[in-house]
Amino acid sequence: MAEFRMPSLGADMDAGVLVEWLVKPGDKVSRGDIVAVVETQKGAIDVEIFDDGFVQEIVVPVGVEVPVDTILAILGDTPPAAGASTVPAKAATPASSEAKAVGSSQPAQRDTHEAAPAPSTAESSQTSTAEASAGPAPEPPPHEVEAPAPEATAAAPAPPPAAAPTSPKEQVMASDASAAPTEQGAPGDAPTAPKERVAPPTAAPAPLSRSDGLPLASPRARRLAADRGIDLATIRGTGPHGSITGDDVERAPAAATTPTTATTPKPRRRRMSEKGAAAMREAIAAAMARSKREIPHYYLSHTVDLTAALDWLKATNRARPVSERLLPAVLPLRAIARALADFPELNGTYEDGRYRPSAPVHLGFAIALRGGGLIAPAIKDAAGLDLTALMVRVRDLVARARSGGLRSSELQMPTITVTSLGDRGVDAVTGVIYPPQVAIVGVGTPVLRPWVVDGELTIRTLAVLTLAADHRVSDGHRGALFLAAVDRLLQEPEAL
Repeated sequence: MAEFRMPSLGADMDAGVLVEWLVKPGDKVSRGDIVAVVETQKGAIDVEIFDDGFVQEIVVPVGVEVPVDTILAILGDTPPAAGASTVPAKAATPASSEAKAVGSSQPAQRDTHEAAPAPSTAESSQTSTAEASAGPAPEPPPHEVEAPAPEATAAAPAPPPAAAPTSPKEQVMASDASAAPTEQGAPGDAPTAPKERVAPPTAAPAPLSRSDGLPLASPRARRLAADRGIDLATIRGTGPHGSITGDDVERAPAAATTPTTATTPKPRRRRMSEKGAAAMREAIAAAMARSKREIPHYYLSHTVDLTAALDWLKATNRARPVSERLLPAVLPLRAIARALADFPELNGTYEDGRYRPSAPVHLGFAIALRGGGLIAPAIKDAAGLDLTALMVRVRDLVARARSGGLRSSELQMPTITVTSLGDRGVDAVTGVIYPPQVAIVGVGTPVLRPWVVDGELTIRTLAVLTLAADHRVSDGHRGALFLAAVDRLLQEPEAL
């Protein structure tokens, strides 16, 4: 057996909301498969699995927020046995005492539907308790009661279904307290339980909200809503726990997308982004405060002449289709990734009092999100990518970061981060190391300045590179050599 747990997607993550399961009990999964979507303070992340096997049990249902390292599902080497308890009927009150439901009435609705089909192990143990206290209850019809609840009241006195109120249905509907008073009356009132089987759909008029107040929605739903200018708060979700699916957005009436586009959606999206940005800002602040407490930073800066590199880039781009042209940002990314081969003390992680250098360079690339906030997914094995492949990877990461389609491994992977505010006209940016990494490189805006070349004053395109590094692992001498190595590589762009 293997346990699939809530991953830590960064030093600033304490918990996550499980938004969507992409597998079910009995499904075969392989290492690297995306099996769930988790909502964090940095958005919705596609979570991968790192074991092979069959899903035995879903432990945490959709709509529940749980701490990092909480068990989400159980894997096994073989498919689950027929009739085994694999659906989280008990997850309306999660086994982990740390887990907390995001809502109360919605989880009951989903578990009611899931519990209905089946005499599971959990059901048998509960019904045996009921039989002991209320005598034999041979009739299972309460599990299969259909909609005509009003007539059921009149016909109620015939069978004595004393076990019905204590069946697993009662547990999963326990949060629906407003519908339960008849269960406490005389035995003749017990058959009103079928009413509760049809009541939950009316108890979910709105989707569950995340901890930051935003509606639960799949990444596809968010992308479609953003493309069409639709406020997710105006859509009733039909997914688990009232979460909003892509189909829900596609079914949204045209009136919600066309006439109001000019006035309503923009401010609504802005209000939503402010909530999300506030949560993200809180998470970033916590990580940066931890960094400043734990990591003894040192800082260096180095001015680089980019004239030759940018001239070469212009000439190269003229021979390329517009869609394949390179952006100036990839030149320092490539140079930094290559230079790190000779500076292992800057490429790795410091955890549990020990530094672990990384052989591959997984370059964290800081991306500013349109709604506010920052995220830094990894460009995997950046040193092994040429400029064209690096440009493709950068475009892909930026698009997915801003639409909510990043993978969990891309956030767990970075071994060093590069941050650039060049498009904002900043001369230099001095970063704060993102734990457990040990260095961050900043790239400033290329600007025209007077510069001396071969003893003559001329105008050149210059940019300031900065390095913040961890004094527990390296020192200023090695840091200075690293920046000089990046400079040398940028003077020969054709060799990058």
